[in-house]
Amino acid sequence: MALKDCKEQKEDGMQSDIGEKAGSLLTGASNVINQTFEYAYRVSYLAGSRLIRYGRRISKAVSSGMKTFFRPLKKESKLVAAKTTEWAHIIADDIAGPFKKIRNGYIIAKRRVKHASRKGATSVMKECFYLLKRDIKECKHVIVKFFNYVMPVLAVVVLVLTLQHFGSLNYALSVEYEGEQLGYIADEAVFERAQKMMQGRVVYEQEETPKEMSARFTLTVVDADTQFASVDHVTDKLIEISGNNVSEADGLYVDDKFIGAAENGEKLIELLNSMLDQYRTGTADERVEFVKPIQVKQGLYPVSSIVDVENIESSITREVQGEQVYTIKKGDVPITVASEHDLSVADLKELNPNIDEAFFPGQELLISRSQPFLGVRTIRTESKKTAIKHATKKINDATLEKGTEKVKTEGVDGEKNTTYEVTYIDGVEESRTTIKEETLKKAVDEVVLVGTKEPEVSYGSSGSSGGYVPPSIGAGSTQFIWPAQGYISCGLYGYAGHTGIDITTSGAYGKPIYASAAGTVTYAGQSGPYGMHVIIDHGNGVTTLYAHASALYVSTGAKVSQGQTIAAIGQTGNAFGAHCHFEIRINGQYMNPVNYLP
Repeated sequence: MALKDCKEQKEDGMQSDIGEKAGSLLTGASNVINQTFEYAYRVSYLAGSRLIRYGRRISKAVSSGMKTFFRPLKKESKLVAAKTTEWAHIIADDIAGPFKKIRNGYIIAKRRVKHASRKGATSVMKECFYLLKRDIKECKHVIVKFFNYVMPVLAVVVLVLTLQHFGSLNYALSVEYEGEQLGYIADEAVFERAQKMMQGRVVYEQEETPKEMSARFTLTVVDADTQFASVDHVTDKLIEISGNNVSEADGLYVDDKFIGAAENGEKLIELLNSMLDQYRTGTADERVEFVKPIQVKQGLYPVSSIVDVENIESSITREVQGEQVYTIKKGDVPITVASEHDLSVADLKELNPNIDEAFFPGQELLISRSQPFLGVRTIRTESKKTAIKHATKKINDATLEKGTEKVKTEGVDGEKNTTYEVTYIDGVEESRTTIKEETLKKAVDEVVLVGTKEPEVSYGSSGSSGGYVPPSIGAGSTQFIWPAQGYISCGLYGYAGHTGIDITTSGAYGKPIYASAAGTVTYAGQSGPYGMHVIIDHGNGVTTLYAHASALYVSTGAKVSQGQTIAAIGQTGNAFGAHCHFEIRINGQYMNPVNYLP
C-alpha cells in the first residue's frame, strides 16, 4: 500500500512538472504574441483615431466653407460631415476589430491554460490546440482585412510603375523595303518624303511611270542612343535599291523641288554665290538671299539626273514672266487701264512714276516687269535726311491796323534723319519700314503779328483825278481796297446800264476776289445778269457788289473782314471774258469806285 501511494505520488509530481513547464512556455509565447498584437492594436487604434480626427477637421473645414459660400446647402454639408465621420469610425473599427479579438482572446487563453494546468498535461495540450485553431482563424480575418485595404493601393502602385516603365522605353519604326533593312525612322512620314524625293531625282522616260513602292514597318523598342535615319539617308537607300545606275553627286533643290544634280558641288555653290553678288553693295547690315528656299544636298543620284553646271544655270536664270507693256488708246484713263490688267492705280503709278504728268494716246505703259525664276531679296538699312516744316503762329497786335500782318520772327525749317529697313526684290524696292527717327535740327516757328486796330474813317483818295472829292459816306466805315488784281477793262457807264467797273488781267479766270472792306454778306448766290455774285453791307447805307464769279466762298449772313477771299473770278451771267464787276452803292446810288480806291 505504501509502495502504491508512493508510485501515484511520483506520477502526480511528474504530471505537475510537465504541466508547469507547458504552462510557463505557453505563458511566454502568450506574452510575446500578446505584446505583438497589443502593439499592432495600438498602432491601428492610433491610426484610426487620427483618421477620425482628420475626418473631423475636414468635415469642420468643409462645413465652415459651406456656411460661407453655400448657405442653402447647410443641411447637406452637415450630412456629408456626419457620413465622413461615420465612415472613418467604421474603417477604424474594421481595422482594429480583429486585433481587439486576438488581444481579448489571449487574455482569456492565459486564464484557461492556467486552469487547465491543474488538470494535467492532456488538458493543457487540448486547450493549446483549441486556442491555436481559434487564433489561426482570427489571423486569417486580419490577413483578409489587410489585403482588402492594402491590395488596391498596391495595384495602383504597380500600375503606375508599369506605365512609367513602358513610357520610358524608346520606340522606333523599323523600315524594310524589298527585303533590305533601311534603318529606324520616327514615323511613316519620313519614308513618304524620302519616296517623293527619290522619285523627284529620277528622270523617267515618256512611256515610263514611277514604280509603286511599298515598305514594311515594324514597331520596335530601341536603345536611347539609337540613331534615326534621316530623309536623305532613306532616299539614298531607296535609289540604291531601285536598280538604277547611280552616282555620288550634289543636288540642287529650289523650294523643295529637285532641279538637277552636278558632280562638282563647289561649282554649283559658286554659281549661286555669283547670282547673289550681283546685288551686293557691301553696305553694313546688308542681307542678300534668294526669295525661294535653296538647298544643295549631297547623296546618291541616278546618272540620268546628273547634268553639267551650265545646264543648271540656264534652268535657274530663266525668266518665268516677261515684261509687259500697254499702248495708251484714245479715251483711256489710268483707272480703266489698271482695272483691265488686274492692277490697282497705286501699282500702275509705281510701275510708271510719270503717269500723272504724261498720259497721252500712243504712249507705252509698263504693266508688269520681268520676273526671274530665282528671285533675289536684298535687305538694307538706309538713312535719309528730310526737312521739318516750320509752323506759323499768329498773334493779335492792337498797334497794327486791322487787315494788316507783320512778320515778327522768320520761320526756319528743321531737319531730321530717318533710318529705314528697305527690302528690294531683284533690285526693285518692295517695302520700306521706319526703324527710327532722329531730329538733327529743330524747326523755328514763324511768328506773325495780326493787326486788330480799327482804322480811322477815311474815304476817297488823294490821287483822285480833277481834285474830285467824293460825297461823304458816313462815320464808322473804312477805306476800300481793290477787290481783285488787274486793270480796269471797262469803267462806270462804259456802256449803257454799266453801273460799276470791270477788273481783269491775263488768265484771270479762277483768281481770287477779295472783300473791299469789312462787313456782313447780305447776298451770295446766282441770279440775273450778274450771274454768281456777292453783296456786302458795310453799314451807314454803304454796300459793295462783286459779280460774274465762277465760285463763291461765303454765304448769306457771314461776317467778312477786309481782304478776305469771298469768291473767284469767272464769266457767269451777262459777261464777255472773265472779269470781276465791282460796284459801290451809297444809299442805293451807284458811285464811281475809282474815286474810293487807293
